[in-house]
Amino acid sequence: MDSGLIAVLESAVKQEDIAPMRLPSGAGHDAVAMANLCPAAMLFVRCKGGVSHNPAESITVEDADVAARVLVSVVKRIVA
Repeated sequence: MDSGLIAVLESAVKQEDIAPMRLPSGAGHDAVAMANLCPAAMLFVRCKGGVSHNPAESITVEDADVAARVLVSVVKRIVA
């Protein structure tokens, strides 16, 4: 993942008064392929019980709201 983009993500998370966490992940998704074309990083939203990529996956409205605000902030920062 791109260190510059990670720094922008972490800054946007801190702006929400949340301590950013760096997580090792095997979840490459499309980010692995995109990394050959442009900077890439991933923003994870916590899931109930840590379950993801499963029909039992569940997030709260509040966590979705924070993630959306972080994403908007990141986009504004990188296009400015």
